[in-house]
Parts: sequence; structure tokens; C-alpha cells
Amino acid sequence: MRTLSLFVIASILPVLVSGVAGRALALCDLKVYDQTSPPHIRGVVDDQYAEFEWASDADLDKQSGWFIWNYILNENNKDPLIANWPKGQIQISTIRPSPPHGITCRKIPVDCATDHPMPDAPIWYSASNQRQDAKAYLSVPVAVGSPPPLPCATAQAAASPTFARPLSSNLASTYINDQHQVVDLEFVAVAAARDNKITLTLKYRPLDLIVGLAGLPQRIDPKQLSEIMGQLGQRGISTHQTNMSRFTDINFSEQKLLSFNSDWRGLDEQEFLFMWGKEGDVNLIYGDSNPPQPAEAAVILLDALRKPILMTRIPVYLPAR
Repeated sequence: MRTLSLFVIASILPVLVSGVAGRALALCDLKVYDQTSPPHIRGVVDDQYAEFEWASDADLDKQSGWFIWNYILNENNKDPLIANWPKGQIQISTIRPSPPHGITCRKIPVDCATDHPMPDAPIWYSASNQRQDAKAYLSVPVAVGSPPPLPCATAQAAASPTFARPLSSNLASTYINDQHQVVDLEFVAVAAARDNKITLTLKYRPLDLIVGLAGLPQRIDPKQLSEIMGQLGQRGISTHQTNMSRFTDINFSEQKLLSFNSDWRGLDEQEFLFMWGKEGDVNLIYGDSNPPQPAEAAVILLDALRKPILMTRIPVYLPAR
């Protein structure tokens, strides 16, 4: 039987002050959108159901390489927005919609991105589930030690047989709480692997956010997962392993707070590790005798009342099966 070692480190992150939509969302600063080729693609929806702008871009940062940057901007002056953009990795729940002039954006570092936006990336929006055709830049997988396809060659870091570059993902958004206040949200995930040791760091604001993470319950030995939950508890971080409906007492299939179409199928019944506490910064360190594999893990973010805000996916490392 394989042995899996797990450690947990928690620390404090400064409080985010809520207020005007987007005030604290430096990640969503559109003044620095689309700094390099290829050009972004943008579309506008303005009908009886919603008024919003969507965009997708792939940019090259000289320090960190390629990244994909997607956003949805609610341009309506009075009505909130719900939306589901699977290929853009953005899903905004009906119960915590984006406020007027609110923005939700995703920034995803990748080894390589497509050199043009790919079709068949529709956006569903409004309570009546309207469809908007859209395109999105997508990640192009690059095997460790292999040369990337052009034009990504300049962004490929030198590969090491014992070290894989960190996988990271940033998300920022705004939502409306029960007091009809606009709340700014930021979520950052960074996964790194050295030999068979994996580190997953999650940073988030506001501090009363509840983070639900899939993947670990499915790939980590139950006994060792129990140990990591116990260590989190010692640091004042509560945890619970269950599916979304049991955790929230909400029937997601009936109430349609989130979409579980083909791109998200099965997540409503999948088990998540839910974590919450006044921390805002949690490190999970794990590994076993099997080498780490890049993978995607679903994440659902909920407020302190266990009401879903949005759902997305993040790149992680998991022990190979």
C-alpha cells in the first residue's frame, strides 16, 4: 500500500474592503488588456435578457510566459447578470449574480496558447438560459522536455526532470450579497511539484469565503485526507467532505443555481473538500510514490451563508493513478 504524506500551513492575508464594483480588482484592469499578439476577441450582447461584454485574449509576459485572460463585464445599469462560459472557465450563479457594471475575469498561465481564438465556446446567460455564440483562446498542452509549437517557443521554460513549473490560476469577480452590497472577490491557486512532493496554495478574499475543491477526495487516500483535515482544524479552518447539495442544503438540479451541462456534468454529485475560516491563505502539501500529474480540479466558491457565488476549474498536480 502506498504511503502518502500531507502537511498543512495556514497564514493570514490582509482584509479586502468591499464597496464599489471592481475597486479592488487589479486583476481585471482592462487598461492593460491585450499587450501582445495575438489580438483579443471581444463581443457584446444587448437584448431583452442582458447587456454584457465578453472577451478572450492570449498574451505573452516576458517574465512568466503565456497566459489566457478572459472576462465578462456586466454593462447593464440596473440589472445583475448570471452567465456560464465553460470554455472561458467562468460560471456565475443565479443566487450571487454579477452586479451592474460588475466584472468577472480569469487569468490562466499556460505553456502555450492557440494562435487564434477557437470557435464553439458559447456563453449561456439569464434565467432563461439564452445562448450567445463566442470564441476563446485555449491552452495547448506541451509535454515536459518537448519543444512547444510556434509561436510559443520563446515562452517555454527549460524543463527539468525533477521539477515542474508552477501551475497557477487567478480569478476576480464581484457579487451582490443579501444586504444588497457589492462584494469584491479574489481567488488565486498555485500548484508546484518537485520530485513526488506537491504543494497547492490557495489564497482568497473576502476571508469568510468558503472554498470547495474537487480532485483531492478522489485521488488521495481517505486516511491521509482525514489527517490533512485534522491539521486544518488545528489552525481554525473548518472542513467538510461531501457534495454541493448536501453541504448547502440546496438541490442544484432543481433550482438551477449553476449549470451542469456537458461541460460541467457530474460536478453536482461529485465530492468536494470544503474549507472555511478566517485565514485566506492555505497551503496543502502532499505526495506519494507515484509521480505528480498535471490535472484540472473543479472549484466552487460560496459565501459565509453557503450560497454559491461561482464555479471554475484550476490547474493542479495530483499523484498519478
